[in-house]
Amino acid sequence: MFFSIPNVRSTAVTVIDEDPTTLPPPDYASFKGNKIKYRQWCGKLSTNHRFLSLCEGVTNALRVSSDDNPLYRVHGLLIDYDAQPPPGVLEHLEKNRPAEFMPSYFVSTFSGNARLVWEFETPFYPAGIKHYKEFIKHVSKTLQLVSWLPGYEAGSLGDPSHHYEQGVWTRLSGGKIPKAHVELWALESMKRLVATQGLTEAAYDIPLERVALEVEARYPGKWRGSFELGSRGCAFWSADGLAHNACVVFEDGMYCFSESIGAGFYPWVRILGQAFVDQFEADKMQEILKEPIFYDGEKYWRRSGEDTWDALGKPDFSQELRTKGFNSKIQKGETSSEIDRIEVGIKGANRVSGVMPFLFYPEGKIYYEGERYLNTSRAVPMQPAPPFSAPLATLAEGRTKFPFLYKLLTTMFYAPIEEADNPKLQGLGEEQLDHFLAWLKYFYMQSLEQHPRPGHAIVLAGPAGKGKTFLFKHILSKLMGGVLTGTSDGSGHLVGGETWTDRLIRTPLILIDDDLMAADPRDVTRFTSRVKKYVSSPSMIYNQKYKLQCEVPWFGRIVILCNTDAESLRILPNMSISVRDKISLFKASVTNMHFETWEKNAKLVRNELPNLARFLVDWEIPDRCVPKNDRFGVAVYHHPELLDESLQSGLDGTVLELLVTMMKENVNHDKAKPEQAWIGSYVMLYNQLATLYDQIMRDIKPRALAVCLGNLSSNGYDVTQHREGKSRERLWRIGPDLLRARRNEKTEGETE
Repeated sequence: MFFSIPNVRSTAVTVIDEDPTTLPPPDYASFKGNKIKYRQWCGKLSTNHRFLSLCEGVTNALRVSSDDNPLYRVHGLLIDYDAQPPPGVLEHLEKNRPAEFMPSYFVSTFSGNARLVWEFETPFYPAGIKHYKEFIKHVSKTLQLVSWLPGYEAGSLGDPSHHYEQGVWTRLSGGKIPKAHVELWALESMKRLVATQGLTEAAYDIPLERVALEVEARYPGKWRGSFELGSRGCAFWSADGLAHNACVVFEDGMYCFSESIGAGFYPWVRILGQAFVDQFEADKMQEILKEPIFYDGEKYWRRSGEDTWDALGKPDFSQELRTKGFNSKIQKGETSSEIDRIEVGIKGANRVSGVMPFLFYPEGKIYYEGERYLNTSRAVPMQPAPPFSAPLATLAEGRTKFPFLYKLLTTMFYAPIEEADNPKLQGLGEEQLDHFLAWLKYFYMQSLEQHPRPGHAIVLAGPAGKGKTFLFKHILSKLMGGVLTGTSDGSGHLVGGETWTDRLIRTPLILIDDDLMAADPRDVTRFTSRVKKYVSSPSMIYNQKYKLQCEVPWFGRIVILCNTDAESLRILPNMSISVRDKISLFKASVTNMHFETWEKNAKLVRNELPNLARFLVDWEIPDRCVPKNDRFGVAVYHHPELLDESLQSGLDGTVLELLVTMMKENVNHDKAKPEQAWIGSYVMLYNQLATLYDQIMRDIKPRALAVCLGNLSSNGYDVTQHREGKSRERLWRIGPDLLRARRNEKTEGETE
């Protein structure tokens, strides 16, 4: 079967079933060998001749066109050889065939060149133009087309719309290529196409497992055997095709060889319907959109593991979607690709204003101050063990439920020997432990329930080797989620002024160690100011290299560890009135605790810590630890000895020592007036101190002296300010015994 058009510009096709050798031969003599005249004649719409092809369109009365009339089937091959054949070519072809199948016809052209024609017993039904081209490529190698005649023209084979001028036909001895071979070549070329390029341009990629379930649900029992790539079976969707074993399973559909059924490629949308494909597309889209993927205006964020998030630029994200089967090409009739629609869906559903760690907030997308953010914080407090008492837990239960931790906590604060030697310290061990556990319970509970609140910074001072660092790193840190985030040394930021806060803002506990603290009183003043700021205003500037700065809430806790020697106690914050309600001071006892090996200690903590967490959940905070206001959850605690030390620390302490020394010298100079106070302006005082202690006062500015005087007055020392005379000049009065008023205040406080 041949398909003829009257000239090369025509689209109307006539089907020719007769033997081409019987067709009227062309009148080449009229052109007198003029190729230009011949070609012009071929292109004239008035020309009524025969230009032949073996490719049939969906509408066989029209010329094959990729847009208007796609290729339906191929009845054979018409191969052009752009060279003069050798003398005796027909006899040569019959005796020296390079492949199994002999051509059916030899065609002489106007230019004296040749064509060879092979016919198929049954047509080849391509699954699209890509399959057709792959089939031609495969058949070209199988038939050794390049070896039959000189001047093999492979280019025109890829265009099924091409028609050849009739020429002069001669019958050869070759018959039609058998059906089995045509089907085999079709199948082999399709497999190669699937492996290299994909079979069709379909925008969907439905797993065969899902297709198999749908086939069985709709056509129960009709498909026999496994339903997988390359399986062969019947046309289960057709009542006429159940007896035929002429269909092969491919990723995008079924390829059928039986012409009686309707040979060709059947995509899943044709077999199972548009509703099935649409539902699969919707499910696949919904599945990817359900994943925790967020867009911050620049990058896509997705989980890369249980505890981490990765940022992907658009190229990387698109590549990952393609590996999951999503299509990046815009299909015919569409304005966007499948990947475009996914990205737009993510931007609409999961666009965030920023990506930052929000400590103890729910992970993922959260709302903060009216904006959406992606919370990447990994700090999660340890889950408590099941309840072991009802309705409330007592610390005494720790002897059996968490004995190692119970002993550590009690020996940390109880000091029987010290209390016996100093009646003023009696009961402080129990009181300290109650306040410490109340502080820890409030911190733990608010964080566990993901309703974080601000809380006190704490100082824990004690002798070396006491276990303070062990308590911090192995108990507090692991209890509050530091197993994942670690704990951060905050001295660089809080003391040294380091600007990078990324590592600090991710951790629930910031450690300040006396070994890392500078001895300069001005550093202590700056340190105190920063601690006060983070406690009273629980937020931190999130500052990373090469990224924008932004403010993030931080509801962690600052823990200051130090020894009790004079040098180490320089780290104590200056406990002025404005700071005193924000920092608790705890002093460890001198009682030592025996620690086992590192491995055994770690095992004990691992086994007992969930029980300690359960105790904190069920324990009721004592009345003495309940605050007058609920700003920081629990009442602040100040060990009296540490409070005295802190009031004399930093620049205030330096100034206090200078004033005490100065007042003693004044008394020594005028023994007749032992109770004489010093009165004058802070400038006068500065000049006098600078005269007496020139080296020390070089580091103290006049205005800083005035601030220190105000702090000493607020802290209960005998330093007061008043106005005198008509000018109402502000004068300072410094009592002869600066420490007496402070001692009296402490005694009155203890009485209350």
